[in-house]
Parts: sequence; C-alpha cells; structure tokens
Amino acid sequence: GNRGDFYENRDDDHSPLDLDRYPQLIAVEHGPQAVAAGWHRGVAEGLALTLGTEAAPVLFGNSSTAVVEGPFWRSMARLALTERFRPEELARQYFSNQLYIYPEHKDHDPFFGDVFPALTPYGIVTQGSSWSDERAMNAIALMLAALPPDVKQTLIRERLIAPTLQMLWRRGQKGIETDADYLSARAHPTVFDPETADIEKLVRLANGLTALTLPGVVRLNVVQETQPAPGITVFGDGLSERLFDTPSAIARVFRRTDQEMRLVVSAAETRDPNGLPQRFRWRLLRGDPDRVTITPLGAQGRAAEIAVRWHPQRTKTEDGLRAPRVDIAVFADNANQLSAPAFVSVLFPPRQARRYDAQGRIEQIEYDAPALQDEYADPNLFPERLWRDRYVYLDDGSPMGWRRLGLSREQRYTRHGALIVSTDLQGRPFTGAITRYPLLPSRDGRRRAEPSATRRGLLYEYDGLEDAAGVARSVRLSAGDLQ
Repeated sequence: GNRGDFYENRDDDHSPLDLDRYPQLIAVEHGPQAVAAGWHRGVAEGLALTLGTEAAPVLFGNSSTAVVEGPFWRSMARLALTERFRPEELARQYFSNQLYIYPEHKDHDPFFGDVFPALTPYGIVTQGSSWSDERAMNAIALMLAALPPDVKQTLIRERLIAPTLQMLWRRGQKGIETDADYLSARAHPTVFDPETADIEKLVRLANGLTALTLPGVVRLNVVQETQPAPGITVFGDGLSERLFDTPSAIARVFRRTDQEMRLVVSAAETRDPNGLPQRFRWRLLRGDPDRVTITPLGAQGRAAEIAVRWHPQRTKTEDGLRAPRVDIAVFADNANQLSAPAFVSVLFPPRQARRYDAQGRIEQIEYDAPALQDEYADPNLFPERLWRDRYVYLDDGSPMGWRRLGLSREQRYTRHGALIVSTDLQGRPFTGAITRYPLLPSRDGRRRAEPSATRRGLLYEYDGLEDAAGVARSVRLSAGDLQ
C-alpha cells in the first residue's frame, strides 16, 4: 500500500490528488511561515523528509501553476530547467525518492512548438494545463501501492524509487509493448498525454517487479568537449554552451559558430543494484540522423562520442511539433531490466539563420533573422543580437575575420575578434580593439548583447606585402584610438 508515502500539493489545492482514494498517504501541509514566504507554490525545492530511520522516504507531488505574463512566461517544468541551480535541485530530488508532476501549459503546443530546452528524467510533464496532471498523480500513487513490500523497501533504501517509477511510467504507456518500443522516441516524449497512460498495465508492471529485476539508474558525466572562444566564436559576456550537467541529464546550447559540437560522455559511474554486469544503449530520440553521430566506446558502450552538427531545419517531435533540439537517451541494460533513460540534449538558437560553405566553414550568421521572428526564443537563454556577420577567408582557407552588418555602421573584425580600428596602406588590419559583449536590459525585459570595444588592443605586423594574415601583439589603446 501507500504506508509511509508522502504527497505534496504545491498549487493551493487548485489541482489536488483525491486523498480520499488513498487513505494511507501522508499529506504534506504548509505552515503559515512557508505560505508567507511563497514556498508552498510552484517548483518544489529544498524539501527533505525523514520517517523513523528512513532518511529519504517516498515523496511525490504536483503544481498546476505557470508563469503566464511577461516575456519570461513558462511552465514550472521549463522554469526548473532555465534558472540557475534548479536542475541540480531536480537531480537531488530524483536521487532522494522524490518525483513531481507539472503541466506543460503552452510550452508544448502547435503555436510555438516544443520550447523545452532539454529532456530530463527528473519529473513528469503532462500535456495541457490545469488538471492534466491528475491521471499521472493517480498512476504514481497506484504504482507505489502495487510495489511488493520487500522490493519497495530496497528501492527506498537504495534511493531508486524515482528512477523506477520513471521506468514503469514509460513502459506503461499505451503502445509500448517490447524493448524496441521502450527504446524508441515514442516512450520518451517531451511531455506525456495523460490519456496514453495504461493504469492497469502500470499497476501490473509495478507489482511484477522482483529483487532480481530492479532497474539501475544511469549516471553520466562529460569527460571531453571542445569549448567555443568568447568574442570569437560565441558572443555574449558570460554566455556558455553548458546549460547544466547533472547525473542523469546533460544539456548544451549550440552557441559556437563552428558547424559541429563534439562531446565524449561517460556512463561508467552507473552501478547496478544487484551488481550485475551492464551494457549501455545509446539512442537518438530527436534530431536529424544525418547530422548526429553517436559512437559507443568500449565493449559495453560505457561511453560514447557524440557529434552534433548545426541543424538548419527544426527537428520534429513524435507528435509532429517542431523543436529546435537534439535529444539522445542512454539506458543501462542488465539483461533482466532496462533502466529509466538518462538524456543528453543540445538546443539550437531558434531565430538564427546560418550558411556554411562546402568545406564546413561558416559563411554568414544572422543572429535574429527577420524571417525567423515567429519562432520562440527563450529570453532566459537567447539574448537579442541585432546584427549579422559575414566571414572572410584567405585563399588557403585560413580565417581572416568577419564583417558585421546591421548596426549603425558596418564594422570589421579580425580573426582574433578585435574590432579593426585602423588599417595600413594595403588595407590590412593595423590596430584592433578587443571587444566585449555585455548583456544589457532591453525595453521588453529581455537582454541584448551589445558590442563594446575596450582599450585592450592588438597591433598587427606583417612580413612583407604578400603577408595577408600578419602576427598580432598586445598593445594599450588610447581613448582617441576608439573614436
């Protein structure tokens, strides 16, 4: 049954679980101080429980709320992925026997498409708004009640309740019958249609678990990746391609000008609850298979090299929505059970238009292309950059720099990212100013990247008239040099 299981509602009982159906559940109530602090609503965070000697008893809950006004509108599920430290809190919950359910509320709809930045196994997101989470809540309560007591105690002790519920939930969707089905994108959508959950099947799967068929939980870490160069291949002070690194979900934003991003991701820290040998299955769920390469490394695929090329077209979700994202799932297979997935996601800037040449070199980027203004770009992740860059190369293919158009006047930059301040008699760069890109507030509340030349300069020297590239050395520019 549900003895020892906790339930928390985080929307002022706007969409509560019917506790009369589950008299053994323990309801978490919020005291006056928690309510006064606003801690009782929205994304769950920071709740730790004890029950007797159990340091992490079972807790599940929901919040049928969303940010519905202003440029930063979003569901609670997306908010938890796009604010600092929240993904790490989701992971803490996942490994503390906690699982929450949130509606997608306009984050996964035909108008804007799928606007989530990444996939994680840390919660369940339901299609729709208020009350779309009810079927998932009932399913969780029933699965918990159906677990054999010895199995449930082992899962609680090993902190595997949430990963096991995720595996059961995905296995128990209508139409998911075989391992091949479970390893496909159909079992792992961004959000779940509540009506696709087969409640009786979920209960039977939970009740059928034994001590020998417990799933493990995949733990990932990035062991190697290339980084873009600030002010040269990525523009925006403080912007990083790393959205988050958590044990079962890794997310990147494709900001570089290079055509390809490469990662080596390891699952070697994964441990099976029964100490069984495991092999790892890596699956592309979303993305162009001609532009994504997954190369398992080692006999059991304990790591993989992932290469993701720029996607000029939006990918499609399993239900036909456009999504500017690549999703890769990783499963641990101990021959008795496939684990819940872990994910690697790469998000593309939805409003960027790029052109690469036949050698894969960048030719032009429009950062906020007029033709793509109908696409939604999350202001938390993508500041405005109201320019386009056209790149210049020498005859041997080496980069020379770029011309920046769309600002008050055309600007020219060297291959080192320095704004050209002066040229020599042959038109070659003579002095350049290293440029910063502070993120400034704009009128609609979004941030805007603004090129700002500094007095840190480069002086270019050439070995004769035939030398087009030159060699740069650092100099200090005067205020007059920048006028």
